[in-house]
Amino acid sequence: MERSGSDQAAIESVSGPKFGRMAAGYWVEADKAADAELKKAGIKVVKADPAFEAALIKIGDDLTKKWIATAKERGFDGQAAYDFYVKRVKELSAKTN
Repeated sequence: MERSGSDQAAIESVSGPKFGRMAAGYWVEADKAADAELKKAGIKVVKADPAFEAALIKIGDDLTKKWIATAKERGFDGQAAYDFYVKRVKELSAKTN
């Protein structure tokens, strides 16, 4: 389906980086509201132990490696896709900070 220039502009105005920043803003506000509710309820939030965080990162790295390998088996460049999205997250995060 071919889109007119005005159709494409309308779609782009509510998607892509603009939408990503808007959604991230809602996420941040929801986190702030949740933190306030926890505090109001007297629930103590404890920062995770660094060893626990390291274990989670390792598990995440292992899952990422498996996903990249599976993508390759299916004929896709999983590493390139992963690298692209990591780069985009960094770019968009830099714009919202």
